[in-house]
Amino acid sequence: ALHGSSEYQRTPQTPISTQCLRVNQLDAVFLDNELNASLKSHFVRIFKYLPIDFVMKYDIEIDYVIRSLIYYFSILKDGGLNGDQLQNIKFAKKLSRRQKLYYLIANILMPYLFRKLVRFMTDQGFQDCDADDRRYKFYIFCTKLSILLRIVSLLHLIVFLCEGKYRSLLDRALDIKLQYINVNLNRFVSFDFMNQQIVWNDISNFLLFVLPLINFHKISLFIRQQINNVKFLFNAHTAHKHSDDDGSGESNDKISTNTHCPLCGLSPMTIPCKANCSAQHLFCYYCLTASLLNQGGRMRCPLCYDLITQHKNLLPLP
Repeated sequence: ALHGSSEYQRTPQTPISTQCLRVNQLDAVFLDNELNASLKSHFVRIFKYLPIDFVMKYDIEIDYVIRSLIYYFSILKDGGLNGDQLQNIKFAKKLSRRQKLYYLIANILMPYLFRKLVRFMTDQGFQDCDADDRRYKFYIFCTKLSILLRIVSLLHLIVFLCEGKYRSLLDRALDIKLQYINVNLNRFVSFDFMNQQIVWNDISNFLLFVLPLINFHKISLFIRQQINNVKFLFNAHTAHKHSDDDGSGESNDKISTNTHCPLCGLSPMTIPCKANCSAQHLFCYYCLTASLLNQGGRMRCPLCYDLITQHKNLLPLP
């Protein structure tokens, strides 16, 4: 009686869906692209001692050599794509030889030949030919074909986001479906890397906005001016102490007759001129003028630490 009552009847368990989430399938594609770019950057380092134009000349070949190696160790060896494995997904069925061959032709050989053709037409100047020239018409045909393929890929992406079965045109053409490697494995998403990227992008945008508004030349000029002021104060204090020791400091208004330029130390000076400090110290004309320009038209005399704003007059050469 207990087994027959509806109260104790077992309800059938809802089967776990094996269809892969769209985000996992798209993330796997992005991971594969990042892997290709990383391998290419390391592979290019092999040729760093060769001429610079070598990598630029054979850039397409290097790219598709790496793609061919990835195809050999993943699709051809039945290991699955690396991005798929990182996202816990795999091909629902083992690919046949015909599917592998078509995958090689559609994903590696045809894109390689098309990129080589586009580069050849660009180098030969097909786009600059006359409108009636066959070469120009062929160039326009290839351009429109490329645009058409992109539009079809965009429409297919919209269809994929709606139904979530085939993530690319090639998968749909070859009937390649994906499923989870371990259905019971919980989907784990780490937001650490994404948070780092968001913070770094915000900091970069903030710096790109703020740094052009900062006058670093004026700041460095102000810092140098303050350092020079401290040096001038120390030199003036030392000179005043020596003058007191020598007994030559009877009057502060006495005109000084220094023979060396206080800035460059040259004697005789190059075009000597008097500064408008209280002691009227002598400077090289170019030294004093350049220092006034660099410090905004105001500086301290290195000998008496009085304020200098201009030179009074030029003196004849000794």
